[in-house]
Parts: sequence; C-alpha cells; structure tokens
Amino acid sequence: MEIITAKNGLKVPVVKGTPLHSRIDPSKESLHFLSDQDKNKILIVVGLGFAYHLLEAQKSGQKIIVIEPDTSLISFFQKEGLENLKKITVLSGSFHEISRYLETDIPWQDMKEVVIKAHQPSLRIRPELYQPYLDFLKNWQEKKLLNLITDAAFGVLWIKNLLKNLLRPLSFPVFSNKNQSPALIIGSGSSLTETLPFIQDNQNQFILIAIPQVLKILKQYQIQPDLVVMVDSGYANRFYLEEMNVPLLTYLNSSALSIKYWKGPVYFMNSLLPFDQLLIPEFPPIPVSGSAANTVIEIASLLSSQIILTGFDFSFVHNLYHYQGNPLENELIYLSDKKYPLDQKQFQWVYPDSPSSLFSHSGKKIKTNISMMTYYKDFCQKIESKKHSHTFSVLTPETAFFPGAELYSSDQIPKKEKSLDKTRWIQVSRLKKRIEELKAIYESRDLKNEILQIHLTRYLMKKLDYQDEIKITHKKIIRILKKLS
Repeated sequence: MEIITAKNGLKVPVVKGTPLHSRIDPSKESLHFLSDQDKNKILIVVGLGFAYHLLEAQKSGQKIIVIEPDTSLISFFQKEGLENLKKITVLSGSFHEISRYLETDIPWQDMKEVVIKAHQPSLRIRPELYQPYLDFLKNWQEKKLLNLITDAAFGVLWIKNLLKNLLRPLSFPVFSNKNQSPALIIGSGSSLTETLPFIQDNQNQFILIAIPQVLKILKQYQIQPDLVVMVDSGYANRFYLEEMNVPLLTYLNSSALSIKYWKGPVYFMNSLLPFDQLLIPEFPPIPVSGSAANTVIEIASLLSSQIILTGFDFSFVHNLYHYQGNPLENELIYLSDKKYPLDQKQFQWVYPDSPSSLFSHSGKKIKTNISMMTYYKDFCQKIESKKHSHTFSVLTPETAFFPGAELYSSDQIPKKEKSLDKTRWIQVSRLKKRIEELKAIYESRDLKNEILQIHLTRYLMKKLDYQDEIKITHKKIIRILKKLS
C-alpha cells in the first residue's frame, strides 16, 4: 500500500496499484455516494478508504458505521492524521464480533432504518476481502428485519400461549441413541406428494419426524410419524389437528389450543428465547430460527447421523407453496388483506417487480419470495453446520437444492427396522420461583428487558399505549402462581 497526493492536495491510498479515491478531487465523491432515500438513515458502509465518500453524510449528522477488514489501511489512515472520522465508528473483526457490536449499538426498533452500502473501489479491487462482509451484513439485516416483523406479528400471541402452557407438565425426552436408523423429516412443500408412496412402503425403516401441516395427508396414506414438531403459535394449526397418539415436541409459545387437544404426550423445547431461558433453562437448547425446518433438523440430528429430507421446498414447486390439497393452500389469504390467494400474494411480497428464485436438486429454476429465500438460506447454513457429523439426502430431485445433500437411492434403505429409545426425561425445577421472576419483570415495566421487548414490539413500533397489556399479563401471571400453589 502507498499514499499519493490528489491534484487538490488530499492524500489518497493506493492498493494493488489502484487508488481508492479520485486522483483529482476525492472530496466530490461524497456528493454522489448516497441517494436521497439513504439520507438521514443509519448508514453501514463496507470499505473505509480514506472516508472521502462519507464527508456529506457526516455533515447531515446521520449515524455512520464503517466495516474495514484491512487493519493496515486503518493504521495508514490514523498515521496520516486525517480528520475524516470525527463522526464515524470504524469496526474491524470477525463476523461474530461485528454482529455483537451492531446489536448493541443499533436499537432493535430502528432496524428498518438501516442502509448497507459498499465503497465500490474497495470492493472492486479486493472482492475476496470485502464481498464476504457485504454478504454477511445483508443476511444479518434480513434476519433482523424478519425477526422484527415476526415479533410484531406474534409477540403478544407468544406470551398468551406461554401463560396457558405453563400450567401443563413441563418435561423433555433425552434421546440417547444415535442409531443406524435414518431420520426422515417431512415438510409440507408440493414435492412431498410424489414421495408419499415411498414413505408408506418403507415407514418402518425410518424415524419419521413430521410437522403438523402434513398430518392429514400422512393419515390418508396410513403413515404414522414417530414424532411431530410444532413451532407455529397461531390459529392455522386448527386446520391440521389429527387424532394421532404420537409425541409432540413444541415450544412454550406454540399454539396452546393445539397443545390442549393433542392426543399424545407433549414435550417442550428450549427455544433460547429470553422467556425460555428464564423458565426452562435446564432443557436442551433447540433454537427457534427461520422456519420450522430448522427446529426439525435439530431434533433429527439428536436421533441419527443420517438425515433425509422431503417436502422442504422453500419455493413454488408445481406453482404451489404447499402440497396439493393442503388445508391452507386455498383458504388462507396471505397477510389477511382479502385480495390475493396465498401464492400470488407471496410472489408480490416485498419486491413485486423482481420475484426471487432458487434451484431444485435437478437444476430447475423455481420461483420463491424474499421471506422464503431468507428461510432457505438459513436452512442451508444449518445443514452446512452439521455436515461434519451428519449426512444429508433428499427423496426427490424436485425439491430445493441443498449444498452437500445427495439424492437418496432405494438401495440405501436399511434392512433393519427403526428403533427410537427414550432413556430418561428432563423435568423442570423451581418453576414457581421462575414465574415469580417473570411477574417481577412485568411489575418493573422496564422496556430494556428482552421479554417485554418481544411481547410489546407491535405496540412500541406503532407508538401505541401498552400499559393495559402489561396489566392484563401481570394479572394472568398472578393467577398461574395461585394455581401452582
């Protein structure tokens, strides 16, 4: 790296023989760096250069955070004694370190105001250094926005479900065997239909793990899963309830109505959300993130080192999001605006003029939407994190392509019938004391508390009065404590 002087006297760094700023007047770069829509937003920029591209943004007073992975460039900047960083925070470090800083520094309710941009000369000269950070930040923002939308939509419902479910016996099975039986996890995508005859003929050879959305069609094919995993908290589960006497693994914030009428045993998982960390910290962590697929694959990885996927499409295979005949495919009006059927509305969500797409295992391009694309990326990362200890297969080439997953062959079917042993149970302890702590959180009304943030996101984002919601919840907690006494 070297330093040259532009015609107007400003210092310019040169990397790989290419200047990172104009040789004539670097200060003019800032006039074009931001669009009108970017102004007054929280600005995260990948690539510091010598920060000439940020001069106008600093004048506006907007919050500016720069990610610069090249620490030597930062040292050059400091050595030159430039004053372009007076209102800028510069970060350099691992993805984890940067993520932790951003989550502390940017209020959760301001996530929708974040704009992520790249300093194009830095990116163009060294894409191998800067592009991974740009991709990481965009994925991080997608997840945070999705979490914000989810909390706003379901936060109140989660707490209402939790308060009802706390009156049930709380336990979780410990599966001790990583046996030779493969775990076959069953999703509700359209590609499921063509694999059902195979599952029906070979159901005794696989540990079958299903989600509620597939129970009706499994019953039609006389297939009984070994476990059902439920993540959903909303009313839609009523479409799927079937009288199956099999274990249900679910979360404290999942649909209390579905749990109430479930015929088999019910076990609760620790989602790592703040309320689960308070109430059931001794339960094994099975984090809830993205779609139900992530939870199902966590359960499957406890049971077997061989995981087979079917019906996890994250896209519109055969122009359907769910399998043909799914109770919700024709009845649910997406986002409840009474205008569009499910698939059409999802195509138009977020980016109406540029629908997303992914590839099937056979290489076909399939339409999807931004939300499902985020879930798909998350699921692929989950598979990637487990590839060192697990193998992955798909039953049909029509489903989404997952890196590292092979097409399952009929000659791989195990000859020995499956086994599924539960050797012991984890029971919750000191529940009453923990509910007392929950009561104290609502009495404090401290909006910095994560449980209250999740619960009240909808009220806080819309600037609505949340005091009645806190009072009602506090009374419900007191009633629970009386019943437990």
